[in-house]
Amino acid sequence: MLEKDSHLQAIVSNVKESLRQEGYSEEEIEEFVDSML
Repeated sequence: MLEKDSHLQAIVSNVKESLRQEGYSEEEIEEFVDSML
């Protein structure tokens, strides 16, 4: 279970970084991640 969580965290981090580079705001990124999980 813990391993899956850390894997998920890595994916979320990558997604957030991609969205930042696309120019999304932190608020938009948080909403996107929340809707994904």
